[in-house]
This record gives sequence, C-alpha cells and structure tokens, in this order.
Amino acid sequence: MVVAPESLSGLNADQLRERVTDLIAQVARNDQEIGARSLQINALDQQIASLDQTISSKDREILYRQTKIDQLTHEMAVLKRWKFGRSREQLDAGQASLLDETIDADIAAIEQELQDLAPPANAAKEPRQQPKRAALPPELPRVELHHEPDSTTCTCGCQLKRIGEDGGCQGSCRLK
Repeated sequence: MVVAPESLSGLNADQLRERVTDLIAQVARNDQEIGARSLQINALDQQIASLDQTISSKDREILYRQTKIDQLTHEMAVLKRWKFGRSREQLDAGQASLLDETIDADIAAIEQELQDLAPPANAAKEPRQQPKRAALPPELPRVELHHEPDSTTCTCGCQLKRIGEDGGCQGSCRLK
C-alpha cells in the first residue's frame, strides 16, 4: 500500500496514527514473509549441498570402478598375449601346460572380479508388463471404407487398379 505525500497533509492526528500503525503492521508482515522465505532458501541450499555431496561420491565410485575395469582389461590382454603370443610357441610341453593352467585361472578370476564390479543392470529396470487388451469381439459391426481416386485412368492411358490387385500401370509412366 503506497501512500502519496499529498494525501497525508489533509489527515488529522488520529488518522495519521492509524495510517502509521497500518504501515508498521504491513512492514512486520513483510519481515515475517522474508524470514520464512529465507528459511526455505536455507533448507533448499542444504538440500542442494547434500545432493552435490551424493553426486561427487557417486562420481568417485564410478571413476574407481572404471579405473579398476580398465586395469583388469589390460591385465587380461597381457595374459592373453602370453597365452597366444609368439613366445608361447617356444615353450616345451610341460612349461606350456603349467602356464596354461595359471593363465586360465587368472583370466577366470579377473572375469569374476569384472562381473562383481559391474553394476546390476536388471535391478534398475522393472520387468515389462504385457498389455491386457483382448481382440475385439467378432460380433461387432465392421465398416470398410474404400477411397477411390477421381480418375482410374493413368496419364499414359492405362487403367489403374487397387494395391494388391494384379496389374498396375502397364504404360511408360512411373506407376509400374
């Protein structure tokens, strides 16, 4: 409520006192609204800060998992290189069998660790539900509409037919 200074000059003392009390009450209400809004803002700021902390912890977890996956993938590549590489051809049968057993065990352990590190894909997705619709009953009336062109004669002079019927345009136009 805005008070024009010209309107104040025509008021007596009681009216001025009443106007001042109204203005003081309005200022008090505005202060209360500002205080309530600042409390809401502080609560939202705290919520944002906690969400930021959650996001940063998730980012760290993702970075750790990706680094571990990269390390294990590299280790698997090195083991496969040892198993199938050129130097493998130079080992005798006894050494090759021992190396095979060791490498196979290492690869199996690494694959298991990769599966343990991978987040569960099915836990986030809910199973899809099949629609619960049934076919329309056969006793319902059916209406078939056929949209006919203005002319069934092609520009080349041949007779046009419906889709699915034998024929089509036999002339030199593009409707073949």
